[in-house]
Amino acid sequence: MARFAHISDVHLGSWNNHPDLREYPLKAWEKAVDRCIEEAVDFVIIAGDFFDTSLPSIDVIRKAALELRRLKEAGINVYAIAGSHDFSPTGKSMLNVLEDAGLLANVGKIREAGGKIFLEFTEDRKTGARLCGVVGRRGALERSYFENLDRGIENEKGRKIFVFHSGISENLPENFGAGIPLSLLPKGFEYYASGHIHAHSYDEKSRVAFPGPLFPADFHELERYDSGFYIVDLDTSNTPPGPVSVKRVSAKLCDVCIIKINADGKMPAEIQKEAEKAVEKENLEGKILLMKIEGTIDGKTSDINLKPVIAMAAGKGALSVKKNMKITSKELGEILVKEHVSTEEMEMEIVSANSEKMKVSWLGRNETENLITSLMSVLKEEKQEDESSRAYEERIKSAGRKILGIF
Repeated sequence: MARFAHISDVHLGSWNNHPDLREYPLKAWEKAVDRCIEEAVDFVIIAGDFFDTSLPSIDVIRKAALELRRLKEAGINVYAIAGSHDFSPTGKSMLNVLEDAGLLANVGKIREAGGKIFLEFTEDRKTGARLCGVVGRRGALERSYFENLDRGIENEKGRKIFVFHSGISENLPENFGAGIPLSLLPKGFEYYASGHIHAHSYDEKSRVAFPGPLFPADFHELERYDSGFYIVDLDTSNTPPGPVSVKRVSAKLCDVCIIKINADGKMPAEIQKEAEKAVEKENLEGKILLMKIEGTIDGKTSDINLKPVIAMAAGKGALSVKKNMKITSKELGEILVKEHVSTEEMEMEIVSANSEKMKVSWLGRNETENLITSLMSVLKEEKQEDESSRAYEERIKSAGRKILGIF
């Protein structure tokens, strides 16, 4: 019997612009590690987006490594792939550094030859389970890997686990974007450990699992905060394929309180007063408070002052207060028109809508979009701690040249 944890979308380093929530992805990761040790799992799978970027800060790396070391000291191996956030088109991913340090094994290694994509298996010595996988990329650009996948891996012997970071086209959330058809997954695997979809699900027929994020990545996800991961028992004896059990384990850190205010026809002062009354009624100790204010107001949106409301909530023990205001003003018109869309999704929509205008003469549309998103991924990399401006500039230029094929 092999017991393993299936985790994805940890997004260490996310919420960096929100000091009150900055440590929560790490706390969720620590809680997951505690549970993995408590459950005596044989190994851990991280199915993409362990980090929120391909080059996270030194502090984030240090804290991530401390928990990986705890797993190693407990005799628990970690197998990971890069996801759409921590994948690097230049191949310089922090996962490679952690692998070189002996803290995890990257099972998303591919080899290209003769127009085919070949995957390499990694065998877990303790259980004999064999793992391989495909990295995730922005805009489901990893689809070409699946389309050109050498199907020889389907005939490989042993208890096989396939790790990837893609949504399944037949079962995508609304407004999610592109995914991978179920038919493109390699056949003959015991378990398909995926990520990328920020909602949990397990399909017994296909054996495809999505554990969801360890901590919400945005306001919309905080509204339905129910984060966790899977612990899977896999029979390694000569029995029919498939897991014996797939158990979901909570990684939730706290409760969430939601206050909704209808702002239609109200003055800014009325909205503030209503918010104060709502906060006064709630028990906020140890909770995250979400405030949703929607409607067409009388007066200026800039006159809405929620600072006293936030201070009141903090005084009642709220861990954090987050606002989501979709407000139109009779004077100014709508100031926010689209919600519940991630930055990544907005970027891909813009690139897709404008790819024809930006088309490179010798590239097709898909290749052009791939080029643009790869460049965007490099250009958004931040200057690292203790990195000189000159070194940072040269690193970005070098990565850009590699993508463009300029040497």
